[in-house]
Amino acid sequence: MVSQNTQTTDLDDSVRRRLVVVASFRLILLTLSVLAALLFWQTHPIPPIWRNGFIGAAYVTAVLQFLGPRVQVFPSSVLAYSQLALDAAFTSLLVFLTGGLDSIFAFIYVFVVLEGAMTLYRRGAVLGTLASLLLFAVVVLVQFVGGLGFLDKPDPGRSPLSFFMYGTGLSLVAYLASTLAETARKTGRELASTEDALSKLQELQSAILRSLPAGLMMVDGQGRVEYANESAHVILGLAPESMVGRTLFELVPAVAAAWRDRSEPRTDLPARERFEGNFVRGNGTMARLGFSFAPLSASGERPGTLIIFQDVTDIVRLKESVERAERLATIGKFAAGLAHEVRNPLASICTSVDILKEGLNPPEPMQRLMNNVVKESERLDRLISEFLSYARPRELTRKEEDLSQLSLGVVEVFRTEAQARGCELSLAVEPEVLALLDADRLKQVLWNLLRNALEAVPPGRGRIGLVLRSREGWAQLSVSDNGRGVPTDQQRRIFDPFFTTKERGTGLGLPISHSIVEAHGGRMLISSQPGQGTEMTVMLPMGAEVSGRPTFAPEITGEHELAPSQVELL
Repeated sequence: MVSQNTQTTDLDDSVRRRLVVVASFRLILLTLSVLAALLFWQTHPIPPIWRNGFIGAAYVTAVLQFLGPRVQVFPSSVLAYSQLALDAAFTSLLVFLTGGLDSIFAFIYVFVVLEGAMTLYRRGAVLGTLASLLLFAVVVLVQFVGGLGFLDKPDPGRSPLSFFMYGTGLSLVAYLASTLAETARKTGRELASTEDALSKLQELQSAILRSLPAGLMMVDGQGRVEYANESAHVILGLAPESMVGRTLFELVPAVAAAWRDRSEPRTDLPARERFEGNFVRGNGTMARLGFSFAPLSASGERPGTLIIFQDVTDIVRLKESVERAERLATIGKFAAGLAHEVRNPLASICTSVDILKEGLNPPEPMQRLMNNVVKESERLDRLISEFLSYARPRELTRKEEDLSQLSLGVVEVFRTEAQARGCELSLAVEPEVLALLDADRLKQVLWNLLRNALEAVPPGRGRIGLVLRSREGWAQLSVSDNGRGVPTDQQRRIFDPFFTTKERGTGLGLPISHSIVEAHGGRMLISSQPGQGTEMTVMLPMGAEVSGRPTFAPEITGEHELAPSQVELL
């Protein structure tokens, strides 16, 4: 019903527009006809009342016909039929006042027929022709009857032939005009239908582009963005007005670099080669983008390109987590055998050295060597113990704990050691941050982070800060320092077993801490700038107990957000 009403309204508006055009043309034709009639009446005078009455009535009617379609008081069909009848009547009156059958204005009937075809198509052409011929016949009949001094009787011999020729001409005009009008109407309907289908197709295309979960950008040959869908704005964190018209090099340098490398045609690249790159959002958080290129039309110096991309940060995190779990599974298979094969010989070595030292009573240099053997054997035994602690599955004893009180307790114990190194220790702890956790394990993690920070800062000039706050169901615990920092190429390896930057480090402290955080279903992140310091952040879920698998917490933002060089490690 709505569609039908809409079509009726559109048709009515179309007829009114055509009536306005016809009315404008009518005023011009009326003015020219009146001027010509005035010249004719100079040599063939008629009573002034007829002349003035015709001119006045014709102009009044023409003005009303011009205003009628605009005021929209009557339906367009009523206006069209009434205008056609009035035009036929006034044309007949003009013919009557200018000689009847011999009038030079009889050709105006042609415009009446054309008007009918233009406004009402075939029906209007037929009605215009019938009305014109009927009124013209009345004019000729009145002329034959006579009685008017200004109108001569026509020649009876040629009158039928003249009327027949007029009728034949008008009929031919009506046929041609109606055929053209119907063809135009059919073409207009097809065009309207095509435009409607195109509009629906464009709406569907827009809906598809809006609903795509992947970001989509179209760039020209110079890398300037011509279009970006809503997902592109969301993934990149950029406003729509800030993307179109700018270049890839300004918006997404990683994508721009890959796009530039493909600017020259190469046969060794697949049509849909996939790339990955990092992107730093405006709020400082880093995202990993997976993207590919699809060439558009190859016309011009350099074809445009369609860029499809997704935020694969969570996928990369999950991949890293799976790879780390696989490494741990492999390590675990050898852990028991390693403990048996290495620790037993170490115990035998230590015992044997102690017996030799007591039985032989060697000189001082020899005793120092024996003591070194025992000390290094014990260090190796501790290393194996830490390694086994890292490789074993974490068995947690959880209960609801206040992280703020736990953090304060660890810091109070650590403060003495920090002061001995001349290190400034600052604290910003939000009260009552409750979470289900194993307190002893979390103290081990926090102590390890504080210890690493203390070893990284310069003696006497060190600054260590601890910040605890809750955010969207997560507890965020950060330990920062002003130490030497960790090089970017090493940041993704610091949680790998046995990787260390310390001279006598085991490379197991951070991996063990990380595995404890993972067992709590949390995340651990690092943000570091070489020469400026490091910030280690632990994200722990609050509330209901979670599984021992890492989950994806929200991005860290706010006063203590990570620097753009953040690296997330799972």
